[in-house]
Amino acid sequence: MAPTPELDRLLALRARLAIPLALAVIPERATPALAARLAGEADVAVLVHGVQHTNNACAPAKKQELVTADAAARAALVAGRERLAGLFGAAALPVLVPPWNRIAPALVAFLPALGFAGLSTFAGSSHAVPAGLVVVDAHLDPIDWKGGGGPVGAPAHIARLADLIESAGAASGGAGAAIGVLTHHLQHDPWVWRQVEAMLSRLAGHPGAEFVSAGACFGLTGAAGRAPKE
Repeated sequence: MAPTPELDRLLALRARLAIPLALAVIPERATPALAARLAGEADVAVLVHGVQHTNNACAPAKKQELVTADAAARAALVAGRERLAGLFGAAALPVLVPPWNRIAPALVAFLPALGFAGLSTFAGSSHAVPAGLVVVDAHLDPIDWKGGGGPVGAPAHIARLADLIESAGAASGGAGAAIGVLTHHLQHDPWVWRQVEAMLSRLAGHPGAEFVSAGACFGLTGAAGRAPKE
């Protein structure tokens, strides 16, 4: 993974709105050039996006990289986490974001022993959560993957966000809970960019909205970067 114009656009949006960002970075594709590009950016965290982002599932199963909990899979995750820490320093958080939001349940149980403090998939996934692991999922995706990759219709997107806000408030006694907002900057067409920018701009200017750091979400005090997750 190297710097791209799309990444520049995302970072510029983050800076303009003064909101934080967490980037899911593939360890074996991360480059020193990407580390150098992010070195001067404030409020940007790096999360562990699997190992290689390769599909190891057998057809017709859905795509999944982390399909086993064997010694080789565990060692690869440790190596990936350590590689990102070496490249990105304090910006790299020990938080796993599995490719395609899928992970072998047996592997989840090992994550604290592998040095991971957090796990983030997409809301609706269910895992037995071991002690020492914090799960904070993403909830809102602007891309209509089943519909060909364009933007989710604005009315549906707004309705989904409203439902999430209501549910988060009810679950936390009115105090609010974290809502994970996904972006996919390399896959955004102009309409998706427009919808993401409009939504984040509206939220950033609302007195009732607060963007919370990824470090705080996962209990990593003093850690860099904040949500939304990318």
